[in-house]
Amino acid sequence: MARVIRLKEQQHNRNRPARPSEQALKRSDGSIADCEYPLNTDENGFILTGASVLENRKNIFCIGGSFVESSFAQPSERFVARAANSLDANVFNAGYSGTTLLQACVMLMTKLPTIAAKGDMVVLFSSQSDANASRLKGGYWNNNSTYTAIKPKSEAIPRWENSFDDTRALLETIATFCAGMGLELAIVVSPFRYLNWQSDKWARLNFGNKRVMGEFRQARDMLSNTFRETAQARQIPMLDMEAALQGNPTLFYDELHFNARGQEIGAELLTKFLSDGLGVAELI
Repeated sequence: MARVIRLKEQQHNRNRPARPSEQALKRSDGSIADCEYPLNTDENGFILTGASVLENRKNIFCIGGSFVESSFAQPSERFVARAANSLDANVFNAGYSGTTLLQACVMLMTKLPTIAAKGDMVVLFSSQSDANASRLKGGYWNNNSTYTAIKPKSEAIPRWENSFDDTRALLETIATFCAGMGLELAIVVSPFRYLNWQSDKWARLNFGNKRVMGEFRQARDMLSNTFRETAQARQIPMLDMEAALQGNPTLFYDELHFNARGQEIGAELLTKFLSDGLGVAELI
């Protein structure tokens, strides 16, 4: 059977809501509702923000995993949508659950040049899927059905020895590609919930034991540091959302997804970064 490189993107012109599964609700801390959340997309598979898309405007593509996707938030409350409705630019939500940096790299290099123009901007969010993939054999080049870049997945056991040096190499590749294509690049270090075994009942229920919880935290810290170090070395503008929010558990409904309050705070940080830091005008 022939295999193909997977282009991980939302269904085009989707008009179907998302709803948390029973498992997702059970894993949450109760700060999301059991209801339908519209998750409509445009002809390119970007999640609609409710903002008008106008010609002769800079396009800003927010690329990442389920954190950016924010499927279990109402459309107008998603932090990317709030930024899109506050800025004089076309801000697109290109989030897709489970996207790793390798999968984002494939999408960025194969799909984005068919849509973007020179001078447009890529805002690349670190994805916690990378921390998950780092624990798998092969790292990014694994045979997990969610994280593999190839369909159908390989049946052979991956032999690549994973390292966060691979993350750095992919980031370097993306930076070089964007520069060569005339696209601006900015990086966001995505936040996650800081877990306290003693005080956070949610952490004890979902991680089972303190050692496993610590291993996940270590992987996420290493991922965040790799993004920080690469951004500094390449002089890429960076919003360190993780450092700004310090894992405040009141902003997340699980270990990495914003609840309604988190979406509001995240939007403020992103809007300020794009306007004050990168010169994108705010709407009056």
